[in-house]
Amino acid sequence: MYSQPTSRRRKAALERAEAEERARREAEEQEHSCPNCGAYNPEGTNFCQECGTRLTQPVQQAPAAKRFCPNCGTEVIAGHRFCSGCGTKME
Repeated sequence: MYSQPTSRRRKAALERAEAEERARREAEEQEHSCPNCGAYNPEGTNFCQECGTRLTQPVQQAPAAKRFCPNCGTEVIAGHRFCSGCGTKME
């Protein structure tokens, strides 16, 4: 079936993806939290539903430039040090 190194790489990739998803969800929750009382407020809400504090809208950031592996052309996720397609070290 799969060799152990391949299985370990797949497991590590899955763990990284899960960690990135958790971080994304946590960041999204923080963007919608009241700076005064910490209550979660739905996106687009202008005032906190708990304490009435005016909520500032998060500043939209420009999307990061996509990176591609110079060896195989696979798109490399920002922050990753190695290509997920061929393992080439990214600079």
